[in-house]
Amino acid sequence: MVTVRKQHKRSVMAPAPPPDTAAESVELYVSVPELGDNRLTWGPCDRLPSPVAEEVVSECGDVAAILRAQGRLVARLLGVGRRYDGFRLVARCGRTGALVGHAEWYASTETGAYLPYPGGVWSACDSGQHAHHQVDSAAAALTAS
Repeated sequence: MVTVRKQHKRSVMAPAPPPDTAAESVELYVSVPELGDNRLTWGPCDRLPSPVAEEVVSECGDVAAILRAQGRLVARLLGVGRRYDGFRLVARCGRTGALVGHAEWYASTETGAYLPYPGGVWSACDSGQHAHHQVDSAAAALTAS
């Protein structure tokens, strides 16, 4: 007599993000320094597409991680040769265009390689500027009073 065991399929899908951290599309743009009218300004990089990438984020930490990873990629794409003294990687909300993150890189005078400024990654979550942070702050203020 042969016994057949029935196996249950397990779901491999990731759980849906909580409602306060719904997934958002983020577009990344590269700016490079330009000298004009005797002052330094930042303009779009003509060597890369605009936007250079589009990512989906579901948590606050995702923006900073994406800026670090994409910054390394942009540094490699621009290559060693110091055509630019540095670059900025700007993350904007794909839906509203609002600024959600920023990273700045500079060209090393010793090697010519692009390096991130220490502490040069900023995201809107760092300043509590996302809607879910403001709701949390309001709730904390209500419970404190």
